[in-house]
Amino acid sequence: MAHETPDAASRAACGVGARDALGAAAGALVLVGLAAYLMLHFAAPQSALTWSYAHLDRAPWRVACAALGVLMLPPLVAVLWRLPPGRRALSNRLSRQTIALAAVALAAWVAIGGVLPAPASNFDALVMVRAMEGERDVARWTNTQWLFRHLVALARPYLDARSVLVLLDSLAAGLGLLGIAAAVRELVTTRAEAIALFALVATSFGVLQIAVGYVDIYPVALFFTGMWLALALRTIRRGLHPVFPAMLLGAAPFFYIGLVLLWPSALAIAWAEVRRADAASHRRARARLGVAAAGAIGTAALSTLPAYGRIAAWRDFLADASRDSAANAGLQLGTNLLPLDVLFSAQHALEVLHGLLLVDALGPLFLLGPGLWVCARTPLRDWRRWDPRALLLCLLVAPSSLYSTVMDPVYGPYADWDLWSFGAGLSALLGGWAFIVWGRAHARVFPLLLGLALAASTTHLLARLHAIPFERDQHMRESPVHLLPEADRAEAARRNAGARAR
Repeated sequence: MAHETPDAASRAACGVGARDALGAAAGALVLVGLAAYLMLHFAAPQSALTWSYAHLDRAPWRVACAALGVLMLPPLVAVLWRLPPGRRALSNRLSRQTIALAAVALAAWVAIGGVLPAPASNFDALVMVRAMEGERDVARWTNTQWLFRHLVALARPYLDARSVLVLLDSLAAGLGLLGIAAAVRELVTTRAEAIALFALVATSFGVLQIAVGYVDIYPVALFFTGMWLALALRTIRRGLHPVFPAMLLGAAPFFYIGLVLLWPSALAIAWAEVRRADAASHRRARARLGVAAAGAIGTAALSTLPAYGRIAAWRDFLADASRDSAANAGLQLGTNLLPLDVLFSAQHALEVLHGLLLVDALGPLFLLGPGLWVCARTPLRDWRRWDPRALLLCLLVAPSSLYSTVMDPVYGPYADWDLWSFGAGLSALLGGWAFIVWGRAHARVFPLLLGLALAASTTHLLARLHAIPFERDQHMRESPVHLLPEADRAEAARRNAGARAR
Protein backbone atom coordinates (compact mmCIF):
# COMPACT_ATOMS: atom_id res chain seq x y z
CA MET A 1 0.00 0.00 0.00
CA ALA A 2 1.37 3.43 -0.92
CA HIS A 3 2.13 5.78 1.95
CA GLU A 4 0.84 9.37 1.94
CA THR A 5 3.39 12.14 2.36
CA PRO A 6 2.93 14.40 5.38
CA ASP A 7 1.80 17.23 3.08
CA ALA A 8 -0.77 15.02 1.35
CA ALA A 9 -2.06 13.71 4.66
CA SER A 10 -2.29 17.26 6.00
CA ARG A 11 -4.24 18.42 2.96
CA ALA A 12 -6.59 15.44 3.25
CA ALA A 13 -7.17 16.17 6.94
CA CYS A 14 -7.85 19.83 6.14
CA GLY A 15 -10.33 18.77 3.46
CA VAL A 16 -12.18 16.51 5.88
CA GLY A 17 -12.18 19.24 8.51
CA ALA A 18 -13.54 21.79 6.04
CA ARG A 19 -16.31 19.42 4.97
CA ASP A 20 -17.23 18.73 8.59
CA ALA A 21 -17.38 22.46 9.31
CA LEU A 22 -19.52 23.05 6.22
CA GLY A 23 -21.83 20.21 7.23
CA ALA A 24 -22.20 21.63 10.73
CA ALA A 25 -22.89 25.08 9.29
CA ALA A 26 -25.55 23.59 6.99
CA GLY A 27 -27.26 21.94 9.95
CA ALA A 28 -27.09 25.14 11.99
CA LEU A 29 -28.65 27.09 9.10
CA VAL A 30 -31.51 24.60 8.90
CA LEU A 31 -32.08 24.79 12.65
CA VAL A 32 -32.08 28.59 12.72
CA GLY A 33 -34.28 28.79 9.62
CA LEU A 34 -36.85 26.38 11.02
CA ALA A 35 -36.91 28.21 14.35
CA ALA A 36 -37.43 31.57 12.59
CA TYR A 37 -40.18 30.11 10.39
CA LEU A 38 -42.00 28.75 13.43
CA MET A 39 -41.66 32.01 15.33
CA LEU A 40 -43.08 33.85 12.33
CA HIS A 41 -46.24 31.76 12.58
CA PHE A 42 -46.65 31.83 16.34
CA ALA A 43 -45.87 35.55 16.78
CA ALA A 44 -47.54 36.60 13.48
CA PRO A 45 -46.00 40.11 13.33
CA GLN A 46 -47.90 42.66 11.25
CA SER A 47 -45.25 43.20 8.61
CA ALA A 48 -45.67 44.81 5.20
CA LEU A 49 -47.02 41.52 3.85
CA THR A 50 -48.72 39.07 6.20
CA TRP A 51 -50.56 36.76 3.81
CA SER A 52 -47.78 34.17 3.63
CA TYR A 53 -47.86 33.18 7.30
CA ALA A 54 -50.91 34.69 9.04
CA HIS A 55 -54.00 33.03 10.56
CA LEU A 56 -52.60 30.35 12.85
CA ASP A 57 -54.41 32.13 15.70
CA ARG A 58 -57.84 32.10 14.06
CA ALA A 59 -58.69 29.12 16.29
CA PRO A 60 -57.08 28.22 19.65
CA TRP A 61 -57.00 24.53 18.77
CA ARG A 62 -54.77 25.31 15.80
CA VAL A 63 -52.20 27.00 18.03
CA ALA A 64 -52.38 24.12 20.47
CA CYS A 65 -51.88 21.51 17.74
CA ALA A 66 -48.97 23.46 16.28
CA ALA A 67 -47.28 23.79 19.68
CA LEU A 68 -47.84 20.10 20.39
CA GLY A 69 -46.29 19.23 17.03
CA VAL A 70 -43.20 21.29 17.76
CA LEU A 71 -42.80 19.56 21.13
CA MET A 72 -43.65 16.00 20.11
CA LEU A 73 -42.61 15.47 16.48
CA PRO A 74 -38.81 15.79 16.87
CA PRO A 75 -38.47 13.09 19.58
CA LEU A 76 -41.17 10.94 17.98
CA VAL A 77 -39.47 11.02 14.56
CA ALA A 78 -36.12 10.33 16.23
CA VAL A 79 -37.55 7.14 17.75
CA LEU A 80 -39.37 5.99 14.62
CA TRP A 81 -36.34 6.70 12.43
CA ARG A 82 -34.26 4.05 14.19
CA LEU A 83 -36.86 1.26 14.09
CA PRO A 84 -35.78 -1.77 12.00
CA PRO A 85 -38.68 -1.62 9.45
CA GLY A 86 -37.67 1.88 8.39
CA ARG A 87 -34.07 0.87 7.85
CA ARG A 88 -34.95 -1.81 5.31
CA ALA A 89 -33.92 -1.20 1.73
CA LEU A 90 -36.64 -0.40 -0.78
CA SER A 91 -37.69 -3.25 -3.02
CA ASN A 92 -37.20 -2.92 -6.76
CA ARG A 93 -40.74 -4.11 -7.35
CA LEU A 94 -44.05 -2.89 -6.00
CA SER A 95 -45.97 -5.52 -4.06
CA ARG A 96 -49.66 -6.17 -4.56
CA GLN A 97 -50.30 -4.81 -1.09
CA THR A 98 -48.57 -1.52 -1.98
CA ILE A 99 -50.59 -1.16 -5.18
CA ALA A 100 -53.84 -1.92 -3.34
CA LEU A 101 -52.94 0.59 -0.61
CA ALA A 102 -52.22 3.25 -3.26
CA ALA A 103 -55.61 2.61 -4.89
CA VAL A 104 -57.42 2.91 -1.55
CA ALA A 105 -55.48 6.08 -0.68
CA LEU A 106 -56.38 7.59 -4.06
CA ALA A 107 -60.08 6.84 -3.60
CA ALA A 108 -59.98 8.31 -0.09
CA TRP A 109 -58.21 11.41 -1.39
CA VAL A 110 -60.88 12.02 -4.03
CA ALA A 111 -63.55 11.64 -1.35
CA ILE A 112 -61.79 14.14 0.92
CA GLY A 113 -61.58 16.62 -1.93
CA GLY A 114 -65.28 16.20 -2.61
CA VAL A 115 -66.26 16.75 1.02
CA LEU A 116 -63.77 19.52 1.88
CA PRO A 117 -62.93 21.35 -1.38
CA ALA A 118 -60.49 24.23 -1.29
CA PRO A 119 -61.86 27.77 -1.63
CA ALA A 120 -61.18 29.56 -4.92
CA SER A 121 -58.26 31.98 -5.06
CA ASN A 122 -59.60 34.14 -7.88
CA PHE A 123 -61.88 34.31 -10.90
CA ASP A 124 -60.17 31.37 -12.63
CA ALA A 125 -62.29 28.80 -10.81
CA LEU A 126 -65.43 30.37 -12.27
CA VAL A 127 -63.74 30.48 -15.69
CA MET A 128 -63.20 26.72 -15.54
CA VAL A 129 -66.83 26.09 -14.61
CA ARG A 130 -68.01 28.32 -17.46
CA ALA A 131 -65.69 26.48 -19.84
CA MET A 132 -67.39 23.23 -18.88
CA GLU A 133 -70.76 24.80 -19.67
CA GLY A 134 -69.50 25.88 -23.11
CA GLU A 135 -69.77 29.59 -22.28
CA ARG A 136 -66.12 30.20 -23.20
CA ASP A 137 -63.03 28.41 -24.48
CA VAL A 138 -59.67 28.44 -22.73
CA ALA A 139 -56.84 27.80 -25.20
CA ARG A 140 -54.17 27.60 -22.50
CA TRP A 141 -55.45 24.13 -21.60
CA THR A 142 -57.30 22.92 -24.67
CA ASN A 143 -57.12 19.16 -24.12
CA THR A 144 -58.00 19.41 -20.45
CA GLN A 145 -61.03 21.45 -21.44
CA TRP A 146 -61.98 18.90 -24.12
CA LEU A 147 -61.58 15.93 -21.78
CA PHE A 148 -63.27 17.49 -18.76
CA ARG A 149 -66.21 18.74 -20.85
CA HIS A 150 -66.94 15.20 -21.97
CA LEU A 151 -66.68 13.85 -18.43
CA VAL A 152 -68.88 16.63 -17.05
CA ALA A 153 -71.47 15.87 -19.75
CA LEU A 154 -71.49 12.19 -18.73
CA ALA A 155 -72.05 13.09 -15.07
CA ARG A 156 -74.51 15.94 -15.71
CA PRO A 157 -77.66 13.98 -14.77
CA TYR A 158 -76.23 13.39 -11.31
CA LEU A 159 -73.83 16.27 -10.50
CA ASP A 160 -73.35 19.88 -11.53
CA ALA A 161 -70.21 21.01 -13.35
CA ARG A 162 -68.42 22.36 -10.30
CA SER A 163 -68.95 19.18 -8.28
CA VAL A 164 -67.56 17.08 -11.12
CA LEU A 165 -64.55 19.41 -11.44
CA VAL A 166 -63.82 19.07 -7.72
CA LEU A 167 -63.68 15.29 -8.09
CA LEU A 168 -61.68 15.36 -11.35
CA ASP A 169 -59.13 17.82 -9.97
CA SER A 170 -58.80 15.77 -6.77
CA LEU A 171 -58.22 12.66 -8.88
CA ALA A 172 -55.61 14.40 -11.05
CA ALA A 173 -53.78 15.76 -8.01
CA GLY A 174 -53.96 12.40 -6.22
CA LEU A 175 -52.40 10.69 -9.21
CA GLY A 176 -49.74 13.40 -9.26
CA LEU A 177 -48.94 12.68 -5.62
CA LEU A 178 -48.61 8.97 -6.44
CA GLY A 179 -46.24 9.96 -9.25
CA ILE A 180 -44.16 11.93 -6.77
CA ALA A 181 -44.14 8.91 -4.45
CA ALA A 182 -42.84 6.78 -7.32
CA ALA A 183 -40.19 9.41 -8.06
CA VAL A 184 -39.11 9.40 -4.40
CA ARG A 185 -38.36 5.67 -4.71
CA GLU A 186 -35.75 6.50 -7.35
CA LEU A 187 -33.95 8.99 -5.09
CA VAL A 188 -33.58 7.24 -1.72
CA THR A 189 -32.51 3.84 -0.41
CA THR A 190 -34.58 2.99 2.68
CA ARG A 191 -38.24 2.99 3.65
CA ALA A 192 -37.70 5.67 6.29
CA GLU A 193 -35.99 7.96 3.77
CA ALA A 194 -38.83 7.43 1.28
CA ILE A 195 -41.51 8.27 3.85
CA ALA A 196 -39.56 11.31 5.04
CA LEU A 197 -38.95 12.74 1.57
CA PHE A 198 -42.52 12.18 0.42
CA ALA A 199 -43.82 13.81 3.62
CA LEU A 200 -41.63 16.87 3.07
CA VAL A 201 -42.97 17.27 -0.48
CA ALA A 202 -46.62 16.44 0.17
CA THR A 203 -46.91 18.78 3.17
CA SER A 204 -45.64 21.82 1.29
CA PHE A 205 -48.57 24.21 0.97
CA GLY A 206 -48.14 24.73 -2.78
CA VAL A 207 -48.63 21.00 -3.35
CA LEU A 208 -51.24 20.13 -0.76
CA GLN A 209 -53.59 23.09 -1.25
CA ILE A 210 -54.09 22.47 -4.97
CA ALA A 211 -54.56 18.75 -4.30
CA VAL A 212 -57.65 19.06 -2.07
CA GLY A 213 -60.60 19.66 -4.41
CA TYR A 214 -59.02 22.77 -5.92
CA VAL A 215 -60.95 23.86 -9.02
CA ASP A 216 -58.41 25.17 -11.52
CA ILE A 217 -55.87 23.85 -13.99
CA TYR A 218 -53.07 23.40 -11.45
CA PRO A 219 -54.10 19.93 -10.18
CA VAL A 220 -53.69 18.76 -13.79
CA ALA A 221 -50.26 20.43 -13.84
CA LEU A 222 -49.41 18.53 -10.64
CA PHE A 223 -50.48 15.30 -12.34
CA PHE A 224 -48.17 15.80 -15.30
CA THR A 225 -45.33 16.96 -13.07
CA GLY A 226 -45.61 13.87 -10.86
CA MET A 227 -45.83 11.50 -13.83
CA TRP A 228 -42.86 13.20 -15.52
CA LEU A 229 -40.76 12.90 -12.37
CA ALA A 230 -41.61 9.21 -12.00
CA LEU A 231 -40.90 8.29 -15.63
CA ALA A 232 -37.84 10.50 -16.05
CA LEU A 233 -36.15 9.29 -12.86
CA ARG A 234 -36.92 5.68 -13.69
CA THR A 235 -35.37 6.20 -17.12
CA ILE A 236 -32.23 7.69 -15.60
CA ARG A 237 -31.84 5.13 -12.81
CA ARG A 238 -33.24 1.91 -14.25
CA GLY A 239 -32.90 2.30 -18.00
CA LEU A 240 -36.59 2.65 -18.91
CA HIS A 241 -36.80 3.58 -22.59
CA PRO A 242 -36.79 7.40 -22.87
CA VAL A 243 -39.65 7.34 -25.36
CA PHE A 244 -42.15 6.98 -22.49
CA PRO A 245 -41.27 10.21 -20.63
CA ALA A 246 -40.72 11.92 -24.00
CA MET A 247 -44.27 11.14 -25.13
CA LEU A 248 -45.63 12.54 -21.87
CA LEU A 249 -43.54 15.66 -22.40
CA GLY A 250 -44.88 16.13 -25.91
CA ALA A 251 -48.51 15.98 -24.79
CA ALA A 252 -48.26 17.98 -21.54
CA PRO A 253 -48.37 21.61 -22.86
CA PHE A 254 -51.63 20.91 -24.69
CA PHE A 255 -53.22 20.11 -21.33
CA TYR A 256 -51.66 23.21 -19.72
CA ILE A 257 -49.32 25.44 -21.66
CA GLY A 258 -47.22 26.25 -18.59
CA LEU A 259 -45.89 22.68 -18.64
CA VAL A 260 -43.34 23.74 -21.24
CA LEU A 261 -41.31 24.50 -18.13
CA LEU A 262 -40.67 20.74 -17.92
CA TRP A 263 -38.94 20.61 -21.30
CA PRO A 264 -35.37 21.73 -20.32
CA SER A 265 -35.10 18.81 -17.90
CA ALA A 266 -35.17 16.36 -20.83
CA LEU A 267 -31.48 17.24 -21.30
CA ALA A 268 -30.74 15.26 -18.13
CA ILE A 269 -32.21 12.11 -19.69
CA ALA A 270 -30.13 12.62 -22.83
CA TRP A 271 -26.99 13.11 -20.73
CA ALA A 272 -27.75 10.00 -18.68
CA GLU A 273 -28.22 7.93 -21.85
CA VAL A 274 -24.92 9.10 -23.31
CA ARG A 275 -23.04 8.72 -20.03
CA ARG A 276 -24.40 5.22 -19.50
CA ALA A 277 -23.19 4.10 -22.93
CA ASP A 278 -19.62 2.94 -23.55
CA ALA A 279 -17.86 3.22 -26.88
CA ALA A 280 -19.59 0.10 -28.24
CA SER A 281 -23.10 1.17 -27.29
CA HIS A 282 -23.11 4.84 -28.33
CA ARG A 283 -25.04 3.88 -31.44
CA ARG A 284 -27.74 2.26 -29.28
CA ALA A 285 -27.95 5.36 -27.08
CA ARG A 286 -28.36 7.59 -30.12
CA ALA A 287 -31.07 5.28 -31.46
CA ARG A 288 -32.96 5.37 -28.15
CA LEU A 289 -32.80 9.15 -28.06
CA GLY A 290 -33.90 9.35 -31.69
CA VAL A 291 -36.94 7.20 -30.96
CA ALA A 292 -37.68 9.36 -27.91
CA ALA A 293 -37.52 12.55 -29.98
CA ALA A 294 -39.80 11.04 -32.61
CA GLY A 295 -42.21 9.94 -29.90
CA ALA A 296 -42.34 13.44 -28.39
CA ILE A 297 -42.95 15.08 -31.78
CA GLY A 298 -45.55 12.49 -32.75
CA THR A 299 -47.43 12.89 -29.48
CA ALA A 300 -47.33 16.67 -29.80
CA ALA A 301 -48.71 16.38 -33.32
CA LEU A 302 -51.57 14.09 -32.25
CA SER A 303 -52.35 16.31 -29.25
CA THR A 304 -53.98 18.95 -31.45
CA LEU A 305 -56.49 16.44 -32.85
CA PRO A 306 -59.15 16.72 -30.09
CA ALA A 307 -59.45 20.52 -30.21
CA TYR A 308 -58.65 21.26 -33.86
CA GLY A 309 -59.65 18.10 -35.68
CA ARG A 310 -56.27 17.68 -37.35
CA ILE A 311 -52.76 16.75 -36.36
CA ALA A 312 -49.86 19.19 -35.91
CA ALA A 313 -52.12 22.26 -35.73
CA TRP A 314 -49.43 23.95 -33.67
CA ARG A 315 -49.70 27.42 -35.24
CA ASP A 316 -53.42 27.56 -34.52
CA PHE A 317 -52.82 26.39 -30.97
CA LEU A 318 -50.18 29.06 -30.35
CA ALA A 319 -52.33 31.78 -31.92
CA ASP A 320 -55.31 30.84 -29.76
CA ALA A 321 -53.15 30.60 -26.64
CA SER A 322 -51.72 34.05 -27.36
CA ARG A 323 -55.18 35.58 -27.74
CA ASP A 324 -56.35 33.83 -24.58
CA SER A 325 -53.43 34.98 -22.44
CA ALA A 326 -53.43 37.89 -20.03
CA ALA A 327 -50.73 39.69 -22.03
CA ASN A 328 -52.82 42.87 -22.22
CA ALA A 329 -54.24 42.71 -18.72
CA GLY A 330 -51.09 42.94 -16.61
CA LEU A 331 -48.76 45.80 -15.76
CA GLN A 332 -46.95 45.71 -19.10
CA LEU A 333 -48.95 45.81 -22.33
CA GLY A 334 -48.38 43.09 -24.88
CA THR A 335 -46.54 40.65 -22.63
CA ASN A 336 -47.04 38.44 -19.59
CA LEU A 337 -43.74 39.63 -18.10
CA LEU A 338 -43.39 42.24 -15.39
CA PRO A 339 -42.01 45.64 -16.40
CA LEU A 340 -38.39 46.19 -15.43
CA ASP A 341 -39.14 48.92 -12.89
CA VAL A 342 -41.38 46.45 -11.02
CA LEU A 343 -39.14 43.43 -11.57
CA PHE A 344 -36.18 45.09 -9.85
CA SER A 345 -38.15 46.83 -7.12
CA ALA A 346 -38.02 46.18 -3.39
CA GLN A 347 -41.78 45.54 -3.36
CA HIS A 348 -41.43 42.75 -5.94
CA ALA A 349 -38.51 41.19 -4.03
CA LEU A 350 -40.65 41.19 -0.90
CA GLU A 351 -43.58 39.62 -2.75
CA VAL A 352 -41.33 36.90 -4.20
CA LEU A 353 -40.03 36.16 -0.70
CA HIS A 354 -43.55 35.92 0.67
CA GLY A 355 -44.55 33.74 -2.25
CA LEU A 356 -41.78 31.33 -1.26
CA LEU A 357 -42.86 31.45 2.37
CA LEU A 358 -46.37 30.59 1.27
CA VAL A 359 -45.89 27.76 -1.24
CA ASP A 360 -42.61 26.18 -0.08
CA ALA A 361 -40.28 27.71 2.47
CA LEU A 362 -38.46 24.52 3.48
CA GLY A 363 -37.24 23.49 0.03
CA PRO A 364 -35.21 26.69 -0.51
CA LEU A 365 -33.94 26.48 3.09
CA PHE A 366 -32.66 22.95 2.50
CA LEU A 367 -31.06 24.01 -0.79
CA LEU A 368 -29.21 26.87 0.90
CA GLY A 369 -27.87 24.61 3.67
CA PRO A 370 -27.58 20.90 2.85
CA GLY A 371 -27.80 21.65 -0.88
CA LEU A 372 -24.62 23.73 -0.87
CA TRP A 373 -22.97 21.09 1.31
CA VAL A 374 -23.81 18.40 -1.28
CA CYS A 375 -22.47 20.60 -4.09
CA ALA A 376 -19.22 21.18 -2.20
CA ARG A 377 -18.63 17.43 -2.07
CA THR A 378 -18.45 17.28 -5.88
CA PRO A 379 -16.38 20.21 -7.22
CA LEU A 380 -17.35 21.86 -10.49
CA ARG A 381 -14.29 20.44 -12.24
CA ASP A 382 -15.64 16.93 -11.58
CA TRP A 383 -18.85 17.56 -13.52
CA ARG A 384 -18.71 14.07 -15.04
CA ARG A 385 -19.43 12.69 -11.57
CA TRP A 386 -22.64 14.70 -11.17
CA ASP A 387 -25.72 12.65 -10.56
CA PRO A 388 -28.10 12.89 -13.57
CA ARG A 389 -31.02 12.74 -11.16
CA ALA A 390 -29.81 15.93 -9.49
CA LEU A 391 -29.35 17.54 -12.90
CA LEU A 392 -32.92 16.63 -13.81
CA LEU A 393 -34.30 18.27 -10.68
CA CYS A 394 -32.07 21.34 -11.08
CA LEU A 395 -33.30 21.75 -14.66
CA LEU A 396 -36.85 21.68 -13.31
CA VAL A 397 -36.33 24.03 -10.38
CA ALA A 398 -34.38 26.67 -12.33
CA PRO A 399 -37.07 27.42 -14.99
CA SER A 400 -39.80 27.24 -12.36
CA SER A 401 -37.94 29.76 -10.16
CA LEU A 402 -37.34 32.10 -13.11
CA TYR A 403 -41.01 31.84 -14.08
CA SER A 404 -42.17 32.75 -10.58
CA THR A 405 -39.88 35.78 -10.61
CA VAL A 406 -40.54 37.39 -13.98
CA MET A 407 -44.18 36.47 -14.73
CA ASP A 408 -46.95 38.92 -13.92
CA PRO A 409 -49.63 37.45 -11.63
CA VAL A 410 -52.45 39.65 -12.89
CA TYR A 411 -54.64 38.99 -9.86
CA GLY A 412 -51.72 39.95 -7.62
CA PRO A 413 -49.25 37.60 -5.88
CA TYR A 414 -51.66 36.99 -3.02
CA ALA A 415 -54.64 35.90 -5.12
CA ASP A 416 -52.59 34.35 -7.95
CA TRP A 417 -50.24 32.32 -5.73
CA ASP A 418 -51.33 29.12 -7.49
CA LEU A 419 -49.32 30.12 -10.58
CA TRP A 420 -46.25 28.94 -8.65
CA SER A 421 -47.92 26.07 -6.82
CA PHE A 422 -46.86 23.02 -8.83
CA GLY A 423 -43.29 24.35 -8.85
CA ALA A 424 -43.31 24.07 -5.05
CA GLY A 425 -43.20 20.29 -5.36
CA LEU A 426 -40.01 20.53 -7.41
CA SER A 427 -38.11 22.71 -4.95
CA ALA A 428 -39.41 20.63 -2.04
CA LEU A 429 -38.25 17.43 -3.75
CA LEU A 430 -34.77 18.70 -4.61
CA GLY A 431 -34.26 20.42 -1.26
CA GLY A 432 -35.66 17.49 0.70
CA TRP A 433 -33.41 15.06 -1.15
CA ALA A 434 -30.36 17.20 -0.35
CA PHE A 435 -31.48 17.28 3.29
CA ILE A 436 -31.67 13.48 3.42
CA VAL A 437 -28.25 13.07 1.76
CA TRP A 438 -26.85 15.47 4.36
CA GLY A 439 -28.61 13.43 7.06
CA ARG A 440 -26.78 10.25 6.08
CA ALA A 441 -23.54 11.92 7.14
CA HIS A 442 -25.08 13.52 10.25
CA ALA A 443 -27.20 10.67 11.55
CA ARG A 444 -27.23 11.80 15.19
CA VAL A 445 -28.99 15.12 14.64
CA PHE A 446 -30.86 14.46 11.40
CA PRO A 447 -33.97 12.73 12.88
CA LEU A 448 -34.51 15.62 15.30
CA LEU A 449 -34.18 18.20 12.51
CA LEU A 450 -36.50 16.15 10.32
CA GLY A 451 -39.11 16.11 13.06
CA LEU A 452 -38.77 19.87 13.50
CA ALA A 453 -39.11 20.36 9.73
CA LEU A 454 -42.32 18.31 9.67
CA ALA A 455 -43.58 20.33 12.64
CA ALA A 456 -42.86 23.52 10.69
CA SER A 457 -44.77 22.21 7.66
CA THR A 458 -47.69 21.18 9.85
CA THR A 459 -47.76 24.57 11.56
CA HIS A 460 -47.84 26.33 8.19
CA LEU A 461 -50.69 24.12 6.98
CA LEU A 462 -52.65 24.82 10.17
CA ALA A 463 -52.23 28.53 9.46
CA ARG A 464 -52.78 28.64 5.70
CA LEU A 465 -54.63 25.57 4.39
CA HIS A 466 -58.11 26.62 3.15
CA ALA A 467 -57.45 30.11 4.57
CA ILE A 468 -57.73 32.13 1.35
CA PRO A 469 -60.98 33.90 2.44
CA PHE A 470 -59.55 35.12 5.76
CA GLU A 471 -58.76 38.86 5.84
CA ARG A 472 -58.96 38.92 2.04
CA ASP A 473 -59.40 42.70 1.84
CA GLN A 474 -56.30 43.36 3.95
CA HIS A 475 -54.21 40.92 1.93
CA MET A 476 -55.43 42.35 -1.35
CA ARG A 477 -54.21 45.75 -0.21
CA GLU A 478 -50.85 44.25 0.77
CA SER A 479 -50.55 42.42 -2.57
CA PRO A 480 -52.62 44.50 -5.02
CA VAL A 481 -54.16 43.19 -8.22
CA HIS A 482 -52.16 43.94 -11.38
CA LEU A 483 -55.11 44.16 -13.76
CA LEU A 484 -54.96 47.22 -16.00
CA PRO A 485 -57.76 49.79 -15.99
CA GLU A 486 -60.35 49.32 -18.69
CA ALA A 487 -59.09 52.30 -20.73
CA ASP A 488 -55.57 50.83 -20.91
CA ARG A 489 -56.91 47.46 -21.98
CA ALA A 490 -58.99 49.08 -24.71
CA GLU A 491 -55.98 51.02 -25.96
CA ALA A 492 -53.89 47.84 -26.02
CA ALA A 493 -56.60 46.04 -27.98
CA ARG A 494 -56.74 48.84 -30.57
CA ARG A 495 -52.94 48.82 -30.88
CA ASN A 496 -52.84 45.06 -31.39
CA ALA A 497 -55.68 45.17 -33.93
CA GLY A 498 -53.78 47.80 -35.91
CA ALA A 499 -50.60 45.72 -35.79
CA ARG A 500 -52.43 42.64 -37.10
CA ALA A 501 -54.00 44.68 -39.90
CA ARG A 502 -50.57 45.91 -41.00
